[in-house]
Amino acid sequence: MRARISGTMLVILALGVWAGYGQTQGDVAAEIARQTPARIEEFQELAKGITQGKSARLEEFQELAAEMARKERTRVKGQAEKMAPSPAPAGNRMLLFVTLGDKPEDNVEANRRMLKEIQKISPDAVVVLRGLPKGSRTLGDLFKYIRQITGKEGPAPMLNPVLFRRYAVSVAPTLVYERDGAAVAWARGIVNSQWLRRRVEQDKASGDQGKWGQTVDIAERDFIDEMKSRLAGIDWDAKKEQAVANYWRKQRFLDLPKTKEEKVFYLDATYKVEQDFILPDGKVIVWAGQKIDMFKIVPPTFLLVVFDATDPQQVEWAVATGKEHGGKYRVKYIATRIPDHKERGWESLSRLSKVLNAPVYLLNEPVRDRFKLAHAPSTVRFSKPQHKFEVKECVVR
Repeated sequence: MRARISGTMLVILALGVWAGYGQTQGDVAAEIARQTPARIEEFQELAKGITQGKSARLEEFQELAAEMARKERTRVKGQAEKMAPSPAPAGNRMLLFVTLGDKPEDNVEANRRMLKEIQKISPDAVVVLRGLPKGSRTLGDLFKYIRQITGKEGPAPMLNPVLFRRYAVSVAPTLVYERDGAAVAWARGIVNSQWLRRRVEQDKASGDQGKWGQTVDIAERDFIDEMKSRLAGIDWDAKKEQAVANYWRKQRFLDLPKTKEEKVFYLDATYKVEQDFILPDGKVIVWAGQKIDMFKIVPPTFLLVVFDATDPQQVEWAVATGKEHGGKYRVKYIATRIPDHKERGWESLSRLSKVLNAPVYLLNEPVRDRFKLAHAPSTVRFSKPQHKFEVKECVVR
């Protein structure tokens, strides 16, 4: 195989709940983002704010915060790209704006008959809702109710408050003949799309065609307004504190058993390429299966000191090892565990960093697997004579 080198929380929550609902839902995400651009950066820096907030003790974790922020921005960007506003639909379409009423749970049969009648009279019409049914809290509630009144195979109404705003729809039913994303003609109190189509296409009618039957107010609240009001009531400071607490509650440590017998082994420092890398001009940089010696010219100068921070003896060993090799290597401290992490994780990590006078990182799977780490404490460094990585499992007493 060849490869070529080649904000608020409102914005995020809106994107998240709309993801996968349909291409036109990008209009909703765009409207929310348009209304609140000044706070997007605030959300992007939320993770950073966790560690740079009120507590000065957390300042030492700026690297972790920056990484969290980068990942969050990447996730948001990916969602935003997926939810980019769809272009105005080309051609003609008929939009029928409806409401499910003040008591949708009591009117399941009535709403089922309404949709069946619409499908029979106006099979070409796109049925549009402004918000969640009265009494609902989530999109899941909406989908469940829609399945009740349409069945598994029936055409489902589209949730799009932006269209309600665009055409100033306040009563149902309202029928709009749309051409290339703009309203040509509209009428209230009627669901017969063929009637409005004939008036436009044969009689060349345009604009407001009046009221032709009974109408009711739209019962559903504008979904965008609903989202904004919910978010306005959120205590963001509390959310930040909760994020800090949850980080340690969910933290899964890669615990290594204590070394009982000293052992030294060596690992190949070369890298095996898994796929071809080719420049745009067709020049092959490296073939799949080829081994690259990345340290032939400039050998690495780091020393990994891997230890269990819940063991006082291993902490003392880490301090002594860092002092012994600090002048020759760039010492990186990696803890397999830290004490009291669930209740005082940040404070524990802060104390540990002060004892070692350096940042302390948590052992992750890529590092463990790359250096075949099986016991703690251990050290990892590059051995020039063997031109390999030396892994030493150390015994402490």
